[in-house]
Amino acid sequence: MVPQRVFISHSSQVEHFDWEVCLAVRQCLEFAGYEVFLDRKSLRNQEGWEPQIRKNLASCDAAVFIIGRRALSSKWVRREAEILRQEHDVRGIFLVVVLLDGVSSSDLESAHLDVLNIKQVIKCDTKVGPTPSRLATRVAREFANLPRLPGEDGPMRRWIERVSLMLRRCPDRSALEQAARMLGLEEAEAQQAGGFNGERLLARRLLDAGLGETVPAAVGHLYAALGPAGGHLANQMAPTWVDATAARGLIPAEGTDEGRVILLNAYAKETAEHYIDRAMCKETSRYDKEITIVLEGDEAEAAAMFRDELEGALWNMAAASPGEKCAKPPGKDLYLVIPVARGARRRMLAAVIEDIRRDFPWLHVVAVLDGTAPDERLRAEWGLSDAIVASPVLGDEGERLGHFRVKNLFDAVETKYQMPRRGMG
Repeated sequence: MVPQRVFISHSSQVEHFDWEVCLAVRQCLEFAGYEVFLDRKSLRNQEGWEPQIRKNLASCDAAVFIIGRRALSSKWVRREAEILRQEHDVRGIFLVVVLLDGVSSSDLESAHLDVLNIKQVIKCDTKVGPTPSRLATRVAREFANLPRLPGEDGPMRRWIERVSLMLRRCPDRSALEQAARMLGLEEAEAQQAGGFNGERLLARRLLDAGLGETVPAAVGHLYAALGPAGGHLANQMAPTWVDATAARGLIPAEGTDEGRVILLNAYAKETAEHYIDRAMCKETSRYDKEITIVLEGDEAEAAAMFRDELEGALWNMAAASPGEKCAKPPGKDLYLVIPVARGARRRMLAAVIEDIRRDFPWLHVVAVLDGTAPDERLRAEWGLSDAIVASPVLGDEGERLGHFRVKNLFDAVETKYQMPRRGMG
């Protein structure tokens, strides 16, 4: 098993005691089996410092920031904190902060280091506080108490590796470098993308870009070098327009097989598919999804017709015959997407979900609500108070813009993409 990696940040103008703390923390974590990155001065004096720091942080599972008085004014520490924020937003990197010399939370805010205020904090007055070795032991204890680090086999890391493998097939390294420039990366980082093992850096930047305006052109440039494999790359990129925070509500809860009900204020069923793909990091071996016919009308006949169609889809997903006891397929999560017409009686939706939960308690249901964003009152009125609302909700143009960007992406690799029509004009 590859050891989990820890990045230690500190001021290059560090006091003797602060540096002793850094060394003690490194020694303590290495003894515990972690791989530790710590640099005093040499790296920061080199050109292309930031891409190297990004690379080191991108490969780390956790970080320790040693913050004394001098670190508060260090441009290096501030930049590392900014990069860390980006890493944390994508994959929840674990962070421990050690405050020395009476540094407080308000000091961090004043120094624009407020990102460091939200994690495990160890405070120490160096005049009367513990020795470096005891501080290091306290840091190691924080790691020992951590339930689970993101780890070498996390879904996001595997997604990056899959894209990296696609990029590795590129016969022209300069194409990787140029694609990085087209994404807007700084020159030093672009050159690194075209260098040895630069595929991982480029893969990370592509997935981080949120399918912004620069991505289709960059993928199109790679397509010219990759050939048909470029189409597979575009397929991996398609769901990245979805807000990562909103997609988290669709991630199965750990430690239980209980299914979730997610309410999505989208118009198109394809949007729900992108949300599922984004939540599961496009790791299709871990999940399946099925889409039902539209739930519409409010009469008993319409409800009965929907239930008949639904039953066939459910038993097909479960690979079982009606009446059999259905267990959750091993190693897989199943999602059922139900498009709900605006005129449908939402109490009918609640009744349908109740039936599903009885026979398929492990099934995740995503209801696409034809643009409706239900508040707490509406959810209670519908009988769905315990449902999760994908949040932040989609804005008026967010869904249309997302699919437009996906279309541009597939146009760039000469692949047809049909813009969803239902409810989107």
